[in-house]
Amino acid sequence: MVSEIIINHNEKKTESFREEIQKKQPRIIEVPLKEQGQLVEIDCATLPEDAMELCEILECESASKELWIQFSYEYRRQGYVNQAIDILTRGLKADISRENKLPLYSMLAALYLEKARRAPKTTNQEHSESTIQTKDYYHQQVTQALNEANRIDFSFLPNILTRAVWNIMRAASEKTLMDQAGKYFDSVLKTDRNNLFAMLGKARILFSHKNYTGALKLYQTILSSKPDFIPDPRIGIGLCFWELNMKQDAKAAWERSLELDSKNVSSNTLLALYHLYSAFSKTGTSEFLEEYKKSLQYAQNAYKESQEASYSANILSSYFFSKKNINSVIKLSEKALQYADTNSLISDSLFLMARAYHYMKNYEKASGLYQHSYNTKESNFISAIGLGQIKLIQDDIIGAKLIFEKITEQNPKCIEALTILGSIYTYEILSINSKNDKQLEKQKAKSLLERAILLINNSTERDFSDSGIFITLAALCEDEDNNISLESYERALNLEHRFPTNILPQLLNNIGVLYHTKENLINARQFYQDALNQCVSIGQQENNTTDVDALVTTLTYNLARCEEQAENYEEAKKFYEELLQRHPDYVEARVRLCHMEIMKGGTEDTSKKIKRLIETDPDNLDVRAYFGWYLSRQKWNKASNDNPEQRHYTHTLKYFDKHDRYSLTAMGNLNLRIARESRPTTDIEKEKRQKIYEKAVEFFDKALQLDPKNAYAAQGIAIALAENKQHAKALLILSKVRETLKNESVYINMGHCLTEMKQYSRAIESYELALNKYQNRSNLITFSSLGKAWLQRGKEERSLLALKEALKYTEKALKLQPNNTAIIFNIAFIQFKFAEIARILPENRRSVDDLEYALKILNNAIDTFSDLANSKHPPYSKEDIQQRANMGRNTTLRQLERAIQQQKEFESTNLAKLDSARQKRKEEQERKQAEAEALRASEEKKQRELAEERRIMQEQIKEWAMKRKEENSIIEDDTEKDKDSDDQGKSKKKNKQKKKKQKKLENEDSEISTETEEQNNYDNEKQKKTKTNEQPKKKRKISKISSKREIINSDDEAENYKDKEMLNISDETHITKEYDKNNLFGSDIEVEILTLFTFRTN
Repeated sequence: MVSEIIINHNEKKTESFREEIQKKQPRIIEVPLKEQGQLVEIDCATLPEDAMELCEILECESASKELWIQFSYEYRRQGYVNQAIDILTRGLKADISRENKLPLYSMLAALYLEKARRAPKTTNQEHSESTIQTKDYYHQQVTQALNEANRIDFSFLPNILTRAVWNIMRAASEKTLMDQAGKYFDSVLKTDRNNLFAMLGKARILFSHKNYTGALKLYQTILSSKPDFIPDPRIGIGLCFWELNMKQDAKAAWERSLELDSKNVSSNTLLALYHLYSAFSKTGTSEFLEEYKKSLQYAQNAYKESQEASYSANILSSYFFSKKNINSVIKLSEKALQYADTNSLISDSLFLMARAYHYMKNYEKASGLYQHSYNTKESNFISAIGLGQIKLIQDDIIGAKLIFEKITEQNPKCIEALTILGSIYTYEILSINSKNDKQLEKQKAKSLLERAILLINNSTERDFSDSGIFITLAALCEDEDNNISLESYERALNLEHRFPTNILPQLLNNIGVLYHTKENLINARQFYQDALNQCVSIGQQENNTTDVDALVTTLTYNLARCEEQAENYEEAKKFYEELLQRHPDYVEARVRLCHMEIMKGGTEDTSKKIKRLIETDPDNLDVRAYFGWYLSRQKWNKASNDNPEQRHYTHTLKYFDKHDRYSLTAMGNLNLRIARESRPTTDIEKEKRQKIYEKAVEFFDKALQLDPKNAYAAQGIAIALAENKQHAKALLILSKVRETLKNESVYINMGHCLTEMKQYSRAIESYELALNKYQNRSNLITFSSLGKAWLQRGKEERSLLALKEALKYTEKALKLQPNNTAIIFNIAFIQFKFAEIARILPENRRSVDDLEYALKILNNAIDTFSDLANSKHPPYSKEDIQQRANMGRNTTLRQLERAIQQQKEFESTNLAKLDSARQKRKEEQERKQAEAEALRASEEKKQRELAEERRIMQEQIKEWAMKRKEENSIIEDDTEKDKDSDDQGKSKKKNKQKKKKQKKLENEDSEISTETEEQNNYDNEKQKKTKTNEQPKKKRKISKISSKREIINSDDEAENYKDKEMLNISDETHITKEYDKNNLFGSDIEVEILTLFTFRTN
């Protein structure tokens, strides 16, 4: 919209009120002849339509450049742009110097630019004989003219302006052109700060960058400078007002523009859009029809004035579609598409045309137009919905699913898309032939099911008893959230309990599997046994069609796995053997029996059994996977360059299944291990090592293509990235893997990356999470890594406490492997580093105790280095180790002894000062505390006195009130007696006495009231003074409490964060009717950090 309207200074025929005035004025151009003193006057009001005769006159008389430009301008002013171009073209061929041709080229480029603006983007294919040129043709002409002008003078201002406007016109297809145009306008404004065309262009640039306030100021500046400026800045002002949500002001600006030029296409179009917006904001009211009529009227006016007005054509097209006038819809849409110069216009025109063909059931044509519309502008999700509907009609379910997925991502509140997509997901998930991973579909279906369940829970009119929806939801959540899955299964089981004999063993088994994965083996065992009992009940029923034997086989295997994990090996062995008696070919049971023997140490007979497995069932990928794992634990002769593990996996991929995900991941791990264990010394060896890493990544990438949820392959890629020093990328992958992989290796690898990135605090936290969550697993690596992280932190912060932590964890690692020379060296190195840092620390950051401790462990380090240097297999070069020992003995030791003496002198010199300062600080604190206590006691005493005074006054008031009540009673009795007496004199006398008594009581009440008021004033004044004295203290007290609360909250948040870190690990093992059937390895398998062995999954 913007590019069509704001810089719209090249209308087909600009017949504004300004030019109407100019046309009334006679315009005579004098052409000097070659004969001296003679002139030819040409009246511009009667210019011939064919400009060739005029051009011949100018050529014969060797007219100047000004005359060529003047006549070209006159033709253009009267709407004859082609003739204006012809004149300039002839002028460029005339006998004019190269420098004088510059303005002709510049004006020619501007005229071609005007033609390009009005030219269609495409021509109507049904009229191939048409001579109408497209925008591309005129853009080429603009390029040629500008290039010729630039060769003469690149800095010519008209050229720069034309080039800038040309860039704006093409910015819809190439965004960088808009910024280039801005630079051109800036350069013109530097030369001529009052150039209104450059100012207008600058406003256009600001508008495109959504700086509507800045654009508005420039438009208003142009308007105030030249109210009759063309193009009308009021159009831009209105657009800025619209974007600034000042729609009434926008309307006023466009209406004013229309008053000055009733045929202005831009003003009519914008007002049509304004009233269309206003109409649909008033749907259902009486004003809708009135606003809609105005919109159509303005659109019609614009279209009548110029059929190039694409917006107006689309408004009219939409109206005709509502009237089912499909032919008019197609014609108007085609016309709009021809002249549309923005992606928004093109997309809308294509959509309107597609909708018409959709209505006519021409689905092929409609599909192509919908697709073209959506590709042109992806935010036009209405076109995408239409395309998706066509795909469904054509039974292209996958294509429709992809379309509606994208719509729901971009427009999550689109009800139509959500509804249609729900049906597609259900079809995809339940499809028998579907073998691909449907994770996204499951997540979407889960969301829909949860919404359905929410509606069910809120329903009070319906008794919902179908457990199927909960079972479906549980199945969808098995791979994502075992807690939701377990909850859904149990809800289904509660519904099934109303009919106990009909409870499905599969339901009980799946609940048992979920408890099994949560390592709640007691509950898992119970559900497996209940499922077996249910199988027995089903087997006894008549007309039973259930394959009970298959269910019993699966449940027996799962129960055996449960007993194995509970370390009830004899019980597990009994179940496996029982299973093999019924089904001797149940190879998974044989694998588990072999595995239990290996975990107990294994014998030669165990190796024979494993080899027999691969020989008897070589096609079984589970057996091959286990055999590969077995080979990885065996030693092989590296000198022979024949790795049996590599040979086995290569054989599996080559002859059995090239897409075996376990073998691909294992090959990736194997290459990682080979690359890491290599020690390149030359560039060729380093290049070879790099290629091995790349090969590992290729295997991992292939495994991820086949199984995007393969966390082990993802971690393998992260490890390869880390080895190539791309720690940030590796950390990003590991943080995602952490959410699914239940393994300490993720946290350890994250710690490695963070350590290399020098984020030691986070690295330590990651290592500690691995240590706390997975105790008795890889503790040696974790302790060593913690030692390294604390060492690096201590070196960076020069912290003796951090170095002590490093020493503590490294010593723990040594306890696990007392003869490990590398760990022994690390301990000595940390001790040595502790001594060095303690020596160089300032006196106020260390103590004599620290230095004496450093001296002690330094002697230990020197002895350790000496012993390692003399050992048969030192971890590093003997010379290097001995050199470090000598340096410690000859240099560091002496320096440390001198540091101890200096520290003692420092502490003895400053000890008295420190003690004195501490004593003064203590006395000052005690004094302030005593003053505060005294003030508090004084205030409490005052409060007690005030309370006592109030109590006494309240008692007095009560006494006076009782006295008054008694006197009032006496007065009432006297009054009764007066009524019975006939003696008027006595009555008057008594009345006088009565009045006196009442007056006396009133005076007493007044006195009481006054005293009470004075007492209250006194109390209030005391309270004010008390508050004045207490308020600062109370504020400080409140401040302290608030601070404490904030600290507690921070700790809670930190603790919660740790909890999330610890609980955010979900097992990626698929929940099937057989627990871990395809995972042939138990949780007790040794995991090698950085070279990870994946567990086989479906």
